[in-house]
Amino acid sequence: LKGVREPVTLYRVVQPSGVRSRLDVAAGRLTHFVGREVELATLVDRWERAADGEGETVVVLGEAGVGKSRLVYQLHEHLAGAPHTWLECGATPYTEGTPFHPIIALVTQGLAFSPEATTTEKLGRLEIGLAALASAENVALVADFLGLQPPIRLQLGPELQRRKTIDLLVQWILVMSEVQPLVLFVEDLHWCDVSTLEFLGHVIAQSPTARVLLLATARPEFTAPWPARSNMTTLPLARLT
Repeated sequence: LKGVREPVTLYRVVQPSGVRSRLDVAAGRLTHFVGREVELATLVDRWERAADGEGETVVVLGEAGVGKSRLVYQLHEHLAGAPHTWLECGATPYTEGTPFHPIIALVTQGLAFSPEATTTEKLGRLEIGLAALASAENVALVADFLGLQPPIRLQLGPELQRRKTIDLLVQWILVMSEVQPLVLFVEDLHWCDVSTLEFLGHVIAQSPTARVLLLATARPEFTAPWPARSNMTTLPLARLT
């Protein structure tokens, strides 16, 4: 490289690794979990309420490096033996202006798309994943949302299509929670785009009696754009000393 004396090894991105977080990479090599027993107990309590049909929302607040992701990782480990569905996504400063970017990742995960699957195979997975919601229009709505060629032409204006897609995906989440309790984990909420925050607001509003735990991490300055509800918990994390 120009101006660099020593040779530099270059890498090219080939495909997603399938690993969703740095803690997944470090699994088995993490230090012992200490000092957050009360916070973990709070998460477990909110999970148990959600599993009993009292939809819960928890936002874990803290500075970078304070242990937000590790706390959520411990909850995930705690639930390893419990029947549940865990879907996760995250936002970055690079995708802050991309509408629904985290939700697209979440839906793709929920539909179990494999990186090497063809469009036809993905449409098949989509139809299976939507289950009772899999009408021709609904399949086309989600396909278009995910950037796939819809099997039928949608005769909808942009705003109507957007509203119908949000409503459909919220219903899809509620249907999944009927099969078994569902955890939706969103990392770095402070970098989520406006459309993603709107979508999450719809999930919160429609899941007070659903088996859904919406769990998110964010920086301390993040202000939730949703109306305060009795089933919403803010969990601040201070740096351990």
